[in-house]
Amino acid sequence: MDGSRMLIFMDTKKGCDQITWQLRMDGWPALSIHGDKSQAERDWVLSEFKAGKSPIMTATDVAARGLDVKDVKYVINYDFPGSLVDYVHRIGRIGRAGAKRTAHFLHCRKC
Repeated sequence: MDGSRMLIFMDTKKGCDQITWQLRMDGWPALSIHGDKSQAERDWVLSEFKAGKSPIMTATDVAARGLDVKDVKYVINYDFPGSLVDYVHRIGRIGRAGAKRTAHFLHCRKC
């Protein structure tokens, strides 16, 4: 980890928790954020992510809009979102203020 952050978008809350658990079991500092978490827990996860204490965050589209975090170097679309508008919002989490970053798409379970 070089101090930058990675945001991994998932379609489901269960998927976020499963991938986060697997990352943590493999030794990666990851947390998840989704609609089943309390607002206090979402705020805590986001503050840990922003501070770089947990530089990997998995999220549903709850984090696709309004999230402003510096140094998000990679956005991984683990699942393709339900609409292209959501996809645009997801990848909009990077490249803020002219920064050059990378967005990846891994696979689509719906295909």
